[in-house]
Amino acid sequence: MPGPTPGRGQPPERAAAPGAGHGVGQAHLVGVEDTGIGIPEEDLRDVGRRFFRASSVTAQTTPGTGLGLSIVQSIAAAHGGRMSLDSAPGQGTIVTLHLTSVAEGEAPEDEHHGAS
Repeated sequence: MPGPTPGRGQPPERAAAPGAGHGVGQAHLVGVEDTGIGIPEEDLRDVGRRFFRASSVTAQTTPGTGLGLSIVQSIAAAHGGRMSLDSAPGQGTIVTLHLTSVAEGEAPEDEHHGAS
């Protein structure tokens, strides 16, 4: 089987497998890493904004709507979690979701976490 395609998502080795651990309060990390063009540091704080497109993307006229990471951030927040990013131009990006298990029927804390 061929290796991952550059620019396509793959889980980073440091992230826990989805669904690992099942206890209430158990922390879960779900990550995706790409080998794409990366996100400049000055743009990292804005990637959770709807329709925001990093300067590295617009400079290369890469197609897209600027919704992907804002949707991921919203889903994480809706589940009481947060999204973090590690990225550098020319090095790709690692997006990690930090989630915590809750008891069945229990709502996650009503707290909004942004990208960090």
